[in-house]
Amino acid sequence: EFATEAAPNLPTVVALPPPAAKAFLETRAPTLAEALARIEMASILTATVFLPATARGIEGFGCLFPRPEGFRVLGILANDRIFPGRVKAGFRSETWIMGGATDPAVLELPDHEIENLIREERARLFGAAEIRQTVITRWPAAIPHYNLRLEEELNALRERNFSENNYVLFGTYQGDLGLARVLANAEAL
Repeated sequence: EFATEAAPNLPTVVALPPPAAKAFLETRAPTLAEALARIEMASILTATVFLPATARGIEGFGCLFPRPEGFRVLGILANDRIFPGRVKAGFRSETWIMGGATDPAVLELPDHEIENLIREERARLFGAAEIRQTVITRWPAAIPHYNLRLEEELNALRERNFSENNYVLFGTYQGDLGLARVLANAEAL
């Protein structure tokens, strides 16, 4: 549930994803709401797989895949490397990220087809490995489509200092994704 009104003379920070921020601001800050409505959102699917620790895999944080390389996956995070101790001994854990603006149809695939796709693409990268468990999560309209239209909307919002009627926007969709930048922006705000 949203607060109903801003405190007098104090800015209200709106730290919601663009669609929720738009709904919240429609009557409070209509110009901001209109700009947020023009931000295209992309859907993401994540599939976290658990494999035997002996399975070959990424030895670093993760990797991204350019579309011309012919993979359907957008990127892989090596959870057991990023978060030591979080994965049960004897296992590897990877999170496969798919979807986005260029492949929204992947969210419609049944779970077994997602797992088969991971087996195929993983075999191309590292050789065959037994997937012991898969946890699939579909994230509709999860992230902004980082394209030129978003940049145009953000430039227009920057001219307004991301604010209207004492409401101020705040979020990673404004272009700063890294935690250090988010914290710096929060401190500045």
